[in-house]
Amino acid sequence: MKSERRHELATNELADWIANFPQWYRENQTTVIVGVVVVVALIAYTIFYYKRETTVWNQKNAQATALLDQLSVLKQTVVQGRTKGVSASDMFLNTASALQTASTETDNSTLAAMTMIKRAEALRSELHYRPQVAEQDVRNYQLQQAHTE
Repeated sequence: MKSERRHELATNELADWIANFPQWYRENQTTVIVGVVVVVALIAYTIFYYKRETTVWNQKNAQATALLDQLSVLKQTVVQGRTKGVSASDMFLNTASALQTASTETDNSTLAAMTMIKRAEALRSELHYRPQVAEQDVRNYQLQQAHTE
């Protein structure tokens, strides 16, 4: 078959399909509308889902960043409390726990590493800022926790 004849046949098929499209649409109108609605719903759900997930991750990253800054403020608070006779070194353990949670919840590997470094610093600070010296097994355990994570 010559290429001109193939082109003529393809053109005729396209012309026939275009000419019959309104009739085909009327016959399949419900199916077409349902298909369009399903596609639009899937697109809308995907956009909503990713926007929501991005917002959640941004909030978790912001919380982790705030925890990183909290440690130095906490040290100052504990030092001021020591001069007044108040022991608040257990706040370091709470901060270390929050930092560990933040490191597992973030999708940013650099931020996760920073939170784990600060967690280790918080654990060592708890030993340092205690009102009395911790026993050897407590020191070994906390230092091991600071090194392993």
